[in-house]
Amino acid sequence: MEGDKNILLVDLAGSERVDKTGVEGKELLEAKTINKSLLFLNKVIIDLNSGSNPCFSNCRLTKILR
Repeated sequence: MEGDKNILLVDLAGSERVDKTGVEGKELLEAKTINKSLLFLNKVIIDLNSGSNPCFSNCRLTKILR
């Protein structure tokens, strides 16, 4: 298969601002963890696309992809 390949990731679960939602405690930690995992996933995808060696060990989500 030749040509451009695209993937679209949308994070709807953590898109609200913390100060607007008033989330605290365990829920705040969970939102931070989700956002951090998506950031690392984005980095792995960028590295794979550019031919670099991605670091899969940053979080559980990217370790699963390994």
